[in-house]
Amino acid sequence: AIRVNWAGKDFWEGVAGVASITLWSFSSMFDSVKLVVTGKVVFCEGEVWEGFNIFYDHVVAVNHEGLITHFQPRGSSPLLLKHATTNEGVEFIELSETQFLVPGFIDCHVHAPQYVFTGTATDKPLMEWLEAYTFPAESSLTDLNIASKVYEGLVNRLINNGTTTAMYFATKDLEPCKLLAQICEKKGQRALIGKVSMDRNVPEYYLETTSESLKATEEFVQFVLNSDGGKRGLLYPVI
Repeated sequence: AIRVNWAGKDFWEGVAGVASITLWSFSSMFDSVKLVVTGKVVFCEGEVWEGFNIFYDHVVAVNHEGLITHFQPRGSSPLLLKHATTNEGVEFIELSETQFLVPGFIDCHVHAPQYVFTGTATDKPLMEWLEAYTFPAESSLTDLNIASKVYEGLVNRLINNGTTTAMYFATKDLEPCKLLAQICEKKGQRALIGKVSMDRNVPEYYLETTSESLKATEEFVQFVLNSDGGKRGLLYPVI
């Protein structure tokens, strides 16, 4: 899979117009290009299923920020292709006849700490399951060495399977939440991350007061917003 952060719905709505723009208007932007891919591009139209578009023999260029800067027919891109194939700082990928480029998947509900027992622990009803598996797993991540292994593995797994955007539930503890944000930023995954609040219906060892939760949540929100990823629109805090 080729991983990029798509510019969003507005980009795709204007894609037909982009294809018709003359190349000279892009020439000054080549220095920012990091990746160029040529071949078929496929994406769905509309907010509900309305079929999909296939663009044959097109060129997609991505800059160092992970944003698409060029999308146009190969025949309209001689200078861009020359730049990509003669510049060592640009990765150039030419897709085969059986390959195609699509926008990344979006996972809207990921309990990040539960990655450690994915596909297992299905033997108990909800509340017993939480106390037997979930709360111990979440509380163990106060050890940042453990948290790093869990979150690195999770984010790698999602990216390697084409999920370029994810909405994460983390834990009640501030530092592991910050670590998850840092890992997502480092790996270039767009992430919406929330600290969970636990002021009732949990074991004593995983309990926090409402005031503690509010204070830590506000600190986490500010941490994400002030991070490089937050400023670039790669990371978003969730309440």
